[in-house]
Amino acid sequence: MKKEANAKKKNGFKVFTAILSLLIAVVMWFFVMTVQDPDTQRTFYSLPVTYVGAEGFGPDKSFVIRAGSVPLADVVVRGSMNDLAKLDEMRDQIKVTCAIGNVTEGGAYVRDVNVVLPATLDKDVFVVRKTPGTVTLNMEKVESEHVPIVVKLDVIKDADFDLGIPVCDPETLTVMGPASLLKTIKEARVTVEKDNADTTFTSAEKFVLVDHNDKEIVSKDLLCETTTVQVQVPVYKTKSVPLKLNLVEGAGLKTNNVEVKIEPESLRVKGDPVKLDELNVIVLDPAFDLAEMAGNTMTITRDVTVANGLTNMSEVTQAEITMTLKGVTSRAVGTTNIEIVNVPKEYTVEPVGKSLEVKLRGPTDSVNQIKPEDIQVTVDMSKQDDRLAVGLFNAKVTVTIKGYNSVALLEPDKYKLSVDIKTAEATTG
Repeated sequence: MKKEANAKKKNGFKVFTAILSLLIAVVMWFFVMTVQDPDTQRTFYSLPVTYVGAEGFGPDKSFVIRAGSVPLADVVVRGSMNDLAKLDEMRDQIKVTCAIGNVTEGGAYVRDVNVVLPATLDKDVFVVRKTPGTVTLNMEKVESEHVPIVVKLDVIKDADFDLGIPVCDPETLTVMGPASLLKTIKEARVTVEKDNADTTFTSAEKFVLVDHNDKEIVSKDLLCETTTVQVQVPVYKTKSVPLKLNLVEGAGLKTNNVEVKIEPESLRVKGDPVKLDELNVIVLDPAFDLAEMAGNTMTITRDVTVANGLTNMSEVTQAEITMTLKGVTSRAVGTTNIEIVNVPKEYTVEPVGKSLEVKLRGPTDSVNQIKPEDIQVTVDMSKQDDRLAVGLFNAKVTVTIKGYNSVALLEPDKYKLSVDIKTAEATTG
């Protein structure tokens, strides 16, 4: 039992000694830190470098700071342990600066890095070194460039509508910045999105600068004249519009006597929706006079034009019209029913032939019923173009078809009758 008591007493002494040693060590550390406060040094990493005088440079000035500068610096500071601990809490008050100074032309400029510690620290706290100690500034002259604006349309529309070429304001984008960066710009790209577009619309859109690899360019060294572009997107309606040829009745023909076929039958036209809704037919000019119909079938052409503001999407500039007669016939009829009137008293006039054949056209039933005596040929000697003289004379005639208003004489101006003119004295002698 006595041995166990001695062992416990010995172990208790060891514990006491250990605690006492730890306490003495803490007291000595506190003494050193608070009373002695030894000097040491500490490195403050990645402190941002501020350019002094940078407000005088940029894409809106004559020069801009380009790549090559170092934005961060490491600073080694020496001082008491207490002061360094305080400085660590005031890290954001350590000012690392670089004065840009005077710049007269583009190129590389080497400038010193300066460090200013907070004024509240002891004067014995100082900067041992900074890394880097200098900064190389690459200065470039600012230029401007007119960049093309390219619009990408993401517009949903019905099949009967078509989109026109977008119009931008401004037409091109003025961008200022260093020449080395400006030359990488391919275009300013605008994306326009809209659902159910059925009329022309305008929207203000943001844009992105794109390089020649179709990648977006993001740089604080570029300054654009505006942040948005006004884009007007024309929206046109499209529809098929039939072609039509107007007919002028004549020569025994009514419009219902002619079958008209037009190739093409219609045009695909686009334009302003309101204006296009008013267009129901495209009339081919000029109208055709049926008196000029020379046979049972005739083919003519007419130019195809659309009103201003509309576009001919079919790209057809000429239409071919084929006209075919129906329900009518032509017939030649000879008549001896000839009358010569208004003969000057000094002459006598007799027809050389006893009959004149004329060509008629009209409804088949009517034409077939006409008899020679239904046709009257009149020679009016007072209405001849040429001066009368003794001898044979081709006289103009007037042909009248009696009782058949629906039948017409074909080519009425071509008919003439040969007559023999003699003096009255020769006749009586």
